[in-house]
Amino acid sequence: MTPEQRIKREILTRASEAHWEPFTLPELTAKNIDDAYDVLMDECGSTVQDEEMEFRGGGVITDIQPKLNYHFPSESHAIKLQDGGWVGWTFYYGGGRHDDPEAVDWLEYAYEVDMTEETKVVQVFKKVEA
Repeated sequence: MTPEQRIKREILTRASEAHWEPFTLPELTAKNIDDAYDVLMDECGSTVQDEEMEFRGGGVITDIQPKLNYHFPSESHAIKLQDGGWVGWTFYYGGGRHDDPEAVDWLEYAYEVDMTEETKVVQVFKKVEA
C-alpha cells in the first residue's frame, strides 16, 4: 500500500470504531482501499470527514522540510499507524477569513517516515562558589 492508502485505511478503521452504529469494513487491500474510501465517504461522510480532519491535525510535528504552499504556512507531521509503520504529511494551517487550508490536498503527498529514538548524554556545568 502507498502511504496515502495506509492513511486511508487508518482513517476508515477509526471512523468505523467511532461511528454511533459501527460499520463493518471489508478486508482493505491496495486494490480496494481507494474505492472503499470513496464509498464510505458517501455513505458515512461526516464520520469519515471528522476522522480525516482529526488525523490531519494529529501526530507529532517533525523537523522534516514541509512541502511549500505560497498561500499557507506549513509544518510536517508524522504518526505511527496501527500496522506499526510511520507516515508523514504536510499540515497546512492559517488562512484567515477567505482561505481554507483544509482544502489543500495533503493525502496525495503523504510519505513513508523512518523514526528512531536516540538517547543523548548532556553535560551541564555550574561554577562552584567557594
